[in-house]
Amino acid sequence: MKKIIFLLMIALLFIVAGCDSKKTNETDPSLFNYTTLKDGTLSISINKDLDIERIIIPSSYDGKRITRVGYMYSATLKEVIIPNTVREIDEIAFYGCFSLTHVEIPDSVVSIGNSAFYGCSSLANIEIPDSVGSVGSYAFCGCSSLLSMIIPDSVISIGEGAFSSCISLQHIKLPSNITNIGARTFYFCENLEKITIPDSVTSIGADAFARCKSLTRITIPQSIIKINDSAFGDCYLLTDINYLGTKEMWTSIDKEFNSNHLLDKFTILCTDGVIIGNVDE
Repeated sequence: MKKIIFLLMIALLFIVAGCDSKKTNETDPSLFNYTTLKDGTLSISINKDLDIERIIIPSSYDGKRITRVGYMYSATLKEVIIPNTVREIDEIAFYGCFSLTHVEIPDSVVSIGNSAFYGCSSLANIEIPDSVGSVGSYAFCGCSSLLSMIIPDSVISIGEGAFSSCISLQHIKLPSNITNIGARTFYFCENLEKITIPDSVTSIGADAFARCKSLTRITIPQSIIKINDSAFGDCYLLTDINYLGTKEMWTSIDKEFNSNHLLDKFTILCTDGVIIGNVDE
């Protein structure tokens, strides 16, 4: 009996120690690995297999500024605070951090890398500051709890698949300076109901809005010159497209539609009339 009590006490000590380490070690420099970049600043990444819920990334280490956030995967990570020295969130920085619910991105960040938040399925809200100029391919893919997104006008580039499989996404505001909506950008955003494409956009990529099963309204500007294959494939509730140009301008657009959603299933509401499929009304 005494032996059992002794073993239970030892186990309890380990549990308490583990809890204390989560509380006290969130800013401990030994949690991280540091890599010197070409400009003499540092990239920071987390030690492998670290069990921690909250990280406050330091602004410097050993007298050098930290300007890039590298790989930070932890299965238990819930919250991250990024300092205003950071300019880049690197590719796959938080890839697969499925417990992550809160990230503070400062207005010093200029780029969010490819797959940076891929698979962060518990992340319901995130604010992109107006310092960011580019959002990488698949940056928020699989963020299945994300409800809404405002992309600031500072963003001029959004990579393909950036918001694909954000199945809870209902509202998104696109920036006014992008020229292309890439392939699969909003693929399988099955709760997205409407979207307005800014008049800076000239092309819509293949499968860009495919499988957006709740999409009922889309506004397309007259700046569009190319709509790629199956851009609206399997958008079963989408029957009308609001086009901000004339019928002649619509017919001159280079359009590719495969059997997933044929052009003749749409009613195009133009500024000078209606086109039902390929027939002027």
